[in-house]
Amino acid sequence: AIGFVAEHSSFGPIFIALSGLLLIVLLMASLAHRAEFAAEPAPAE
Repeated sequence: AIGFVAEHSSFGPIFIALSGLLLIVLLMASLAHRAEFAAEPAPAE
């Protein structure tokens, strides 16, 4: 799909979109990592 779009447009917007997706994934990964090690509430007994 990327090759098809690249043939009909320039590569600039495609690389910008891919880097944007990569930044979103990295941001979500850091947020998930931070939440995983956050202080957990004490279990109710």
